[in-house]
Amino acid sequence: MPLLKSLTTAIFLVSVLVATAQEAQITALSVTDGLSQEYVTSIFQDKRGFIWVGTYYGLNRYDGHQFKSYLPDHTNPWALKSNMINNITEDTQGLLWISTEDGAAIMDPVTERFVHLHSLLPEYDAGFVREIIISSEGSVWIYQEQENKTEILVLQVDSNLKKFLQTGAPSSPLIKCRTLALPASTKGPLNLFFRYKPTQIIFADANGMASVINTITQEINPVALSTLGILSPQAEVIIENQERSHGFIVSNNH
Repeated sequence: MPLLKSLTTAIFLVSVLVATAQEAQITALSVTDGLSQEYVTSIFQDKRGFIWVGTYYGLNRYDGHQFKSYLPDHTNPWALKSNMINNITEDTQGLLWISTEDGAAIMDPVTERFVHLHSLLPEYDAGFVREIIISSEGSVWIYQEQENKTEILVLQVDSNLKKFLQTGAPSSPLIKCRTLALPASTKGPLNLFFRYKPTQIIFADANGMASVINTITQEINPVALSTLGILSPQAEVIIENQERSHGFIVSNNH
């Protein structure tokens, strides 16, 4: 059974102004600069250039000069409803999809309005969302854990979702959802869940058993992780994650 180890680039929240190839001015940012909490769980840059920082206490946007924090506000129906942010990504409409401990949230960064998935899908049973992936064809793939149950949800999103967030005008249905049938042998929680190619998602369960999902046909097939990457001098396989700026190491020595 291969040993899965996360290979990430250690990222400090910094502002870098490169004058030449040899010079750079680096400014470290922290709670004293307006970050809502020092425990950072995720960093994401959207298409407009804003840096979004998830923490255990709220979401933050950095515009190159200052932070703006988004925290739960039970008096505002359009506010964020969960403090713990796990991951952040952006869909084809420019909406942010936010993984939280209480399900998935969607934000329009222009109006700064949030809507939670269970508000749009009454049948959605919100779990602890670990990761959200936007496929090349625009479908949304959610990996969540709930009551010792591992789930992968596939969402088809209507183009009117952005209009709803901007105007509040109802349109039905905005999202269609189905739960992907995982192999019976799948043991959660998952060790890996990432986009390997434009139409392929790789996941590996707690036992290291890996599968590949075709995001167009939604078929699942077993795969050997050792065949997906580049062999290193240490006989480890380095696999690229197309969704984020990091990859994974698979060791065949364990």
